[in-house]
Amino acid sequence: MGDEQAPEQGLDRFSYDYDTIRNGGLIFAVVAFVIGLLIILSQRFHCGGKKKPRQGNEENL
Repeated sequence: MGDEQAPEQGLDRFSYDYDTIRNGGLIFAVVAFVIGLLIILSQRFHCGGKKKPRQGNEENL
C-alpha cells in the first residue's frame, strides 16, 4: 500500500486546463447570444409576418 505512486501530472489524460475551457465557453456563449439577438431583432426573419395573398377564389379551398 505504501508503494503506490500518484500518477504524474503530465501523464494524466483527464487533467484539464479549466481556465482555457472556461474562456472558450464564455466566448461561445457570447457569440451564441449575439447571433440570437441578431435573429430576433432582424427584419429579415419574420414569424407570421406579411402573408402573400392567395391566387384564385377562396371557394376552391
